[in-house]
Amino acid sequence: GAEHSLAVALPSSEHGCLSQISGEVFAWGVGKAGQLGLGRPVRSVPDPRPVPGLNCLGGRIACGMHHSLVAGTDPTSSQQACLHGFGWAEFGRLGEVPDASDEGNLRAVPARVALPQDCDVVGLVAAGAQHSVVGAASGRLWSFGSNEFGQLGCASAGSWVSTPVPIDIPSKAVGNIRHVCCGSTSTVVVTRLGDVLCWGGIAASGRPLRLENIEGICLANGLPVALVRCGQLSAAAARRESADRRRHLEAQRRHAAQEAEVEMERRAELAIAEASARESRRLEMLAEEQAMERAAAEEALAAEA
Repeated sequence: GAEHSLAVALPSSEHGCLSQISGEVFAWGVGKAGQLGLGRPVRSVPDPRPVPGLNCLGGRIACGMHHSLVAGTDPTSSQQACLHGFGWAEFGRLGEVPDASDEGNLRAVPARVALPQDCDVVGLVAAGAQHSVVGAASGRLWSFGSNEFGQLGCASAGSWVSTPVPIDIPSKAVGNIRHVCCGSTSTVVVTRLGDVLCWGGIAASGRPLRLENIEGICLANGLPVALVRCGQLSAAAARRESADRRRHLEAQRRHAAQEAEVEMERRAELAIAEASARESRRLEMLAEEQAMERAAAEEALAAEA
């Protein structure tokens, strides 16, 4: 998130022939909106603290601006998705949570989100400023929260929803989602076919793109795709910033190549001048030797006469 972080520890323990992996989630940073899930009183912490009340295996995590999501599978059923949300709950960004207690739109402890029955195993999870996106192993995507800029990808969602709604992605992308991420007011999906799908706000102002915004690289149809953390920078602005940076680097390379070419020409001209000077000096010395030889010969003839 902008000011907080989550991490999952994956210790492995073996029992007979069964290898069981369980994940414990840790949170730290700014927690004034309950986004650390540490309960009340809400507070900020400088060091990682375990998040209580989670009941997921194989946790996947996402940090929004003021909320957090932890996804995995139900420990009682490997075929049932499990999603917890905590933090600022305004505009439904934490999803529909039966019997959850929100105080002033703030949920300080993790609460399980009600997911659609056909959402089996959550393989992808992302969080923006006021919206959330989850992807199932079946290849389908759902979203909830604010839809002010169309970031939910569902035209019928209205201005906001607290119940997960299916995202209207192209049919060829269903089952081929490789990665999903949320900007402040936008959502971006990378498919295994090499397509990059974007929707939501495209004119949000924000900070310029920096190299440290790149979180990793994934392969899509054999092509390397940079995974960029946009934050308040829109996808369109990120593309413009990337294109500007590429043009700047190309201009730098051309300038360096031109300078190298000029330097090579200068050195070549210098080498030619030095060779010419050496040749001139050699010819001068040869002329002096010949003159001395003629003078000696004339002296010898004069002596014989």
